[in-house]
Amino acid sequence: MQEDKTKKQKSDKPSRLESNARRRMFEEIFYDLGTSKARVLWLNFFRGIFFGFGSVIGGTVVVAIIVYILGFFFDVSSLGETTENLLNSISNNN
Repeated sequence: MQEDKTKKQKSDKPSRLESNARRRMFEEIFYDLGTSKARVLWLNFFRGIFFGFGSVIGGTVVVAIIVYILGFFFDVSSLGETTENLLNSISNNN
């Protein structure tokens, strides 16, 4: 019974061949972008900036569309009054 447990534990670990294959695959993907690590870091940095910027713009467009559609069904002008009251209360607390 213990032999079954040890065999199962050993089979859960990746073999040396699998580990080397995974490492080589990762290195191939990583170096596919360029051989310079600095270049890869810069590409990832700018990718992150543009991803964040695109997320903000996309979120703004989605919220604007939702408010526009809700405007047909509800009175959205109260949203402006609510925002103004909120800004006034924030500025009064400072």
